[in-house]
Amino acid sequence: MPLAEKPPTGRKPGPFVRLAAIGKSFGPITVLDGLDLSIQAGRLTVLLGGSGCGKTTCLRLIAGLERPTAGRIEIGGRDVTALPPSARGVGMVFQSYALFPHLSVSENIVFGLKARGTPKAEWRRRLASAAELLGLAAMLERKPSQLSGGQQQRVALGRAIVAEAPILLLDEPLSNLDAQLRAEMRQELVSLQRRLGLTMVCVTHDQSEAMSMADEVVVMRAGRIEQQAAPHAIYERPANEFVASFIGAPPMNLLSMSELAAALAAAGSSERLPAARAAGIRPEEFTPGVGRAGDFGFVLAAESAEYVGGATIVMGRLSPDGPRVQARLPGLVMPAPGERIRLAVAREALHLFGEDGARIAAASPAYA
Repeated sequence: MPLAEKPPTGRKPGPFVRLAAIGKSFGPITVLDGLDLSIQAGRLTVLLGGSGCGKTTCLRLIAGLERPTAGRIEIGGRDVTALPPSARGVGMVFQSYALFPHLSVSENIVFGLKARGTPKAEWRRRLASAAELLGLAAMLERKPSQLSGGQQQRVALGRAIVAEAPILLLDEPLSNLDAQLRAEMRQELVSLQRRLGLTMVCVTHDQSEAMSMADEVVVMRAGRIEQQAAPHAIYERPANEFVASFIGAPPMNLLSMSELAAALAAAGSSERLPAARAAGIRPEEFTPGVGRAGDFGFVLAAESAEYVGGATIVMGRLSPDGPRVQARLPGLVMPAPGERIRLAVAREALHLFGEDGARIAAASPAYA
């Protein structure tokens, strides 16, 4: 795919990358177990999960750096399961950038093209295009040691872009940058993906990174996919308790229905509760005061507080023997230990989960 070309518009593209019933084991250790994953063309998909969940193994399988123990890998409808990386049409950016310290920026970017025997006029054209796109035109003669972390990241991206592969794979690409640079590079990656129309697959353990960048997030745990959806859908409608507690900063408060009933009773409320095994309340869904008619009312016995700029996260308990919960309240709120704060939560903001841990939809009989 030429550098400036974008996928056809006017119709929904089919899966560009498909992993079907993928298994991957390293000796007795199973890393992926019957995983099915479809990645749409021209979108930025983020594989998100904790250490050891299998996300990097997925990326390496797509790249061809690993072979699956079971299952099939397709790219553009073509079976590439047994093909080497060079025959798959993918570019990859590693966590370490992997730049040659003795080569200049331009030499690093075109190293692969020269190794493949690309004509000089062609690799010069691609170099000029990538350098302009990434803001590296004035740095082409510098060595990596003369660049900032963000600039080195751009060089690694440039090396992948000049290959003009329609798929770009990124393994924790921002983890070596400081917080401000990470935020800037997130925006640049999204802008780059949209301008080029690339199919981009990124691996990260940082949920803020995933939620701010992705068209679609794939939440993984123990070699399986827990949920695959747009960021807002994962946040607003988590598929199960794991996703609910994994996504969100601070994470969702999860209470059994008996703990929720005790919390309401401690506040003098006798609201009828829906049928479920557990309920979830996001910290930001707590509002100070008694709320509206029909809202759930609570009294939080404060234990500690943390001001985070524009809001305060107050930790405490909703009943004497209940679990510790967190409430994100607007402004500066610094209660003394033991101080009681009246809070309300809208009924529709309550997340419900069944016996199997799966989400119960708001339209289900549990809410009747």
